[in-house]
Amino acid sequence: MEIGSSLAAALRHLRHKRNPVTVWTDALCINQENAEEKDIQVPLMMRIYSNDTRVHAWLGPRYNESPDVVNSATAAFDFIPIVAGLLKRFDCMQRLADETSWSKACFALAEPRRRDVQPFWAAMSKTLRDAMVSMGLWNSYLSAFKTLSQVEYFQRMWVLQETGRARVLTFHYAEREAAYELFFLSLCLARPFCTSETPADLSAISPDFDSRFLSCLTARMYCNLNCNIKKVLELAYWQRPPMHQATNPRDLIYALLGLVSGPKGIKVRYNLSVDYAYISATRLLLSQGFTEILLSFKPYKPEISTEPITSEAFPSWAYDWSTRGISSFGQYAACGPTQPALSFRQFQDLESNVTMTLRGSECGYVTATSYPFSAVAKTAGFTPEVIRIGNINRQPPSAGGKQTFGEQIRWEYFQNHINVPIPDIEKLFKDSTFPIALFWIWWIKWVTALWNFALVNSYQQDDRKVLNSVLELLLRKASTDLKGGLATAGNLHDLIDPNFWSNIVPNTSQQFNTETEDGNATAEPETRLSVEVVQSLFRSAWGMRPLALDGGQLGYGPESTEPGDEIVIFYGVKAPLVVRKVDGAAYKILGPAHVCGVMQGEFMDTNPPRQKYVLI
Repeated sequence: MEIGSSLAAALRHLRHKRNPVTVWTDALCINQENAEEKDIQVPLMMRIYSNDTRVHAWLGPRYNESPDVVNSATAAFDFIPIVAGLLKRFDCMQRLADETSWSKACFALAEPRRRDVQPFWAAMSKTLRDAMVSMGLWNSYLSAFKTLSQVEYFQRMWVLQETGRARVLTFHYAEREAAYELFFLSLCLARPFCTSETPADLSAISPDFDSRFLSCLTARMYCNLNCNIKKVLELAYWQRPPMHQATNPRDLIYALLGLVSGPKGIKVRYNLSVDYAYISATRLLLSQGFTEILLSFKPYKPEISTEPITSEAFPSWAYDWSTRGISSFGQYAACGPTQPALSFRQFQDLESNVTMTLRGSECGYVTATSYPFSAVAKTAGFTPEVIRIGNINRQPPSAGGKQTFGEQIRWEYFQNHINVPIPDIEKLFKDSTFPIALFWIWWIKWVTALWNFALVNSYQQDDRKVLNSVLELLLRKASTDLKGGLATAGNLHDLIDPNFWSNIVPNTSQQFNTETEDGNATAEPETRLSVEVVQSLFRSAWGMRPLALDGGQLGYGPESTEPGDEIVIFYGVKAPLVVRKVDGAAYKILGPAHVCGVMQGEFMDTNPPRQKYVLI
């Protein structure tokens, strides 16, 4: 049989000179071209990994790996004994006596700023780092483990099962090897410090540091806790697939079954379509009450068209596990205390022809929509790529032409009849000292677009009520900490005045300096509007467009929303859904919505009429 270079290198490394060695590897022991054989063999993999003597995880190098990468990844294994020595030196080993304690320590080192992190390990993160710094090894350590985090092994879906189920796990890279406990702990120590700025900065993880290895730790935790199929699928959902790669898209579901304890509830069927695997997983979660999956949607398609994994007949209520979705409605309870009331009907024994009946109450019909967020962001200078991924840190907009950001912002204020002193704008919007300048044009355009739409389409002409509705929409996904301060906003000027925001945004202080003519730095007043807050506000509108309902309420809906679409609050679903009648009495789900004044169950408290909706 023809095998890959990595498997060939691993087999040569594991063999003994004289004694026979029994090795199981899926690439050889399962006929990858035979769907019927895979249906039988894949469900056995959990038993294989659970009963092995040892699992060997081969990380590389690949046949075409550059010498620099090989040297850097190899160096990471040389640091692992040093970490072990420091742990013994600081009397940490007794705290790593069992699997649970060890996994908690790993996550604490990887995310030392989380509120639930044990103080001991949060302090130990700094102690270990300082010790490495004093030895002159810290920068080399970070570089080596950043390289190691990027190995292809951690990008694959199937590694979750082998690392999660293994009783004894050893990682190999070339001639180096390490036990999984110290291997993962050393990776976790490097994670929060691998920033693009300074090693001591914990504010952001460098995009070059690949954190997918953390899923292996989570997989071990779920296996140890004997989690059922619902819990494991929920984990996969919240991790926003595709966190990992799978040559066969069905494996985004089937590879998870090895983490499940107890009945699986999903049959492995490689001879059926990808739709079957994805629909089966979605249906199982919905039938067990996990309706969060209905609130996720994919607003933008890649610019480069690729062959869709799911067919055109894929149900609108089913989740495409191969692409990332957006879901930020967990803090709402539009359905009140109701429980999901749903049922499924299957036709012709084909899983793709499944309809779902869901009970709900009509909230209203869409009477008008405004410019979608992507159009507003585009006029503000954001590229299509930024709009598509919803990340303004990746590629900030340019000022365009010869206008500076300050000049553009002054023009936007002038258009809205707002007089802001020029020195204030220049002080707050220097590109070199205050990165918010790159994004404030977008914010002004978006706020004014919402304001004008609200004034025209809201039946509640009281300016204060309109302002409150606009505030609710702007903060739909933003930090709840902002809501108290913004309650003091009195008019449109407040919503787009950076000085107002500087006084109300908590816990995001950012000191900046400007230089005088003699070159000396002078401290300006502290401003609290950070890039993180602006990022949150940017995402609050990602994939949405403003809409008005026939009852006068304002809201957001998916950009595909059109007048005539219906807004429904379904039982057990935390946010309203936009649906469109497509075939007689059947509906398709367009995506979740935010409707002002109904998001905490106020509408359902009125005991509105109930009806059944057939969703396809």
